[in-house]
Amino acid sequence: MKSIRSNLVLVFDTETTGVDVNEDRIVQLGAAYYQDGGRLGPPRSMLVNPGMPIPSGASKVHGILDEHVANEPSWQVVGDRFAHHLAKGPQGDAAPLLCGYNAVSYDTPLINAEFDRHGQSTRIDPKQVLDPIIFVRWYYRHWPKRSLEHVAARKGVRLTRAHSADADAMATGEVLMKLLTEQLIPDDWDQALSQQHQMTQALEEEWLEFKHSLYRDRETGELTLGFGKHIGTPLAQVDPSYLNFCLNKFDGLTEATQEAFSRAIPAAIH
Repeated sequence: MKSIRSNLVLVFDTETTGVDVNEDRIVQLGAAYYQDGGRLGPPRSMLVNPGMPIPSGASKVHGILDEHVANEPSWQVVGDRFAHHLAKGPQGDAAPLLCGYNAVSYDTPLINAEFDRHGQSTRIDPKQVLDPIIFVRWYYRHWPKRSLEHVAARKGVRLTRAHSADADAMATGEVLMKLLTEQLIPDDWDQALSQQHQMTQALEEEWLEFKHSLYRDRETGELTLGFGKHIGTPLAQVDPSYLNFCLNKFDGLTEATQEAFSRAIPAAIH
């Protein structure tokens, strides 16, 4: 068994010019190493000159302005350094396990696009990145917000500089340790990745069927409301008049959602 706790884990995070994983650029790369249940040294970060203006909307999120990166290295330099860490770790002797919050769908394709854009051969396999947000979405579907900032707060993890890549990487590592301790993520690396894949598929199927409106309770399989003031409440226990209101008020409810709501509403209310 390859233990996540015992092995070296590289937790990474990015700040960017936007949310388009193919077209936007990285302006900061952050990383933190974990091993034996704790962090190894301080988190690290590097600013990156993206070669394009940073939109004001992005700057409002992470606070990085054009003047902050004007004299910083391009991804060509930062990417080479990061590739070394991906391949050999901080001591140059072993490739670390990889982890990032929302990294499978966001940070990893962004980083791979930068490698590709700059003619660098390194690529991160998203199937080999452990992503705590997938486990959070699975086990804490009833939480109204599941961003890193909100999850860290709920888990008692200090995050004083949210949307700074080094602080986010460190917070992700601490959240990972919490989820391992709570046995929501198995310590076995291969088992964790397998569960992550299964959860991803199940979440995608659930979204196609109900979007944000409903989900199946992870233990009982009971249909549960996925939004609004009754989020996390079994559908059978929701006030029928509220369901009727939703049917009449909201456009875009999937056919499966409409049918489930209708079945839960007594005929006298329709």
